[in-house]
Amino acid sequence: MIIKLDMNSEIALYEQLYNNIIWGIATGKLKPGERMPTVRKLGIDLGINLHTVNKAYAILKQKGYLSSHRNKGAVVNDKQFYPANMEFREEIKSSLIPLVSECYTRGMDEQGINEFISDIIQSINDEVEDRD
Repeated sequence: MIIKLDMNSEIALYEQLYNNIIWGIATGKLKPGERMPTVRKLGIDLGINLHTVNKAYAILKQKGYLSSHRNKGAVVNDKQFYPANMEFREEIKSSLIPLVSECYTRGMDEQGINEFISDIIQSINDEVEDRD
């Protein structure tokens, strides 16, 4: 999986790394049980601080996407470890409210927002199909 970080972005590097890994899991580029690079190796490969990688990994573990194994290090969990329960849905809703509000303030209507989301879902599906 290729991780793309924008060093000039206003989005923190740990968030960009987190987002890249979530995208990899969603698209099947990262499979359940797959070993993740060590914090040290990934930090060196990406040219970023080890604490940045560690923070992204810690959040991914906290949310159930990764787990730590004594002999394997960090590995991708099976989807059963991170169900879309009510707590998750509320967290996502609270994250989406400012984004959808911003879309409205910039003139996007409901149809435009729905098309935008559909495009993102289609991108994920396209990448999943490319892997099959």
